Amino acid sequence: MRSVELGRTGESVSQVGLGCMLMGTTTDEAVSVAMLDRFTEAGGTFLDTANCYCWWDRPGSHGGESEELLGRWMARGGRRDQVFLATKGAALVVNPDEARVAGGGAE
Repeated sequence: MRSVELGRTGESVSQVGLGCMLMGTTTDEAVSVAMLDRFTEAGGTFLDTANCYCWWDRPGSHGGESEELLGRWMARGGRRDQVFLATKGAALVVNPDEARVAGGGAE
């Protein structure tokens, strides 16, 4: 997989990024880990997530399942230095249960 420079940071990342939004929720841990392993085996290094993913999936969730799964995956194989992890901080929904009802989401 080709790599590209990330702006003027001096960092190089894979030209293709893997979106991890549904990992740990809609996409279970075993499948998510298999996807992450295949992506990195193919030379992928750029992972994208957010601390609010996937709050809308089920009542009681505040998000963060994707980041938690990624943390476990990176810790297991000492992979933290092998990937560039992009996340969005402070994206948590203040009251997800109210947002689900207002937005017509699942309950």
